[in-house]
Amino acid sequence: MKLMQLCTYGWEPWNYMIFGHGRESHRGGSVSYENVDEARFCVGVYMHLQKTLKSLGAGKVSVGVITPYKLQLKCLKHEFGNALGQDELKEIYINTVDAFQGQERDVIIMSCVRASGHGVGFVSDIRRMNVALTRARRALWVMGNASALMKSEDWAALITDARGRNCFMEMDSLPLDFLIPKVPSYNPMAPF
Repeated sequence: MKLMQLCTYGWEPWNYMIFGHGRESHRGGSVSYENVDEARFCVGVYMHLQKTLKSLGAGKVSVGVITPYKLQLKCLKHEFGNALGQDELKEIYINTVDAFQGQERDVIIMSCVRASGHGVGFVSDIRRMNVALTRARRALWVMGNASALMKSEDWAALITDARGRNCFMEMDSLPLDFLIPKVPSYNPMAPF
């Protein structure tokens, strides 16, 4: 498998990526959160991965997209469906961290969602964090807001480690051909 060659494109096998421009939101009465911009960024990461694999002549890899929040799950499925179409969407496993327990994929894209200064909620739960971070066989890319995640002691240690190993990527250091897809606005009230 040529997946390891992605390193030459700036995609290390373990990579934490900061996404500081999104905003978390939730519907009245709901305890679940979503971050539409981060969901679109996850689509962009997936599309860049597929483009890079194709240019390398690499075969298919299994991809999972996970998030701790059910509202973000709905948002991710909507954004991936709009950008890719239903046929390609069937090739990707998108679910919550809890539902992913016991499974693995070659590549995991994790959407942390939380982006406020009010804490990170159950994203900081060490058991969920353990499940999320151990599902990837070859590459794990975590999308999140580092300043929000740093409020959790465990996430702060992980981010510090990623920076120390040069596995922390700022958005402005993305490859020039990396594009976040422009898709119709997500309406959380619309059925999926």
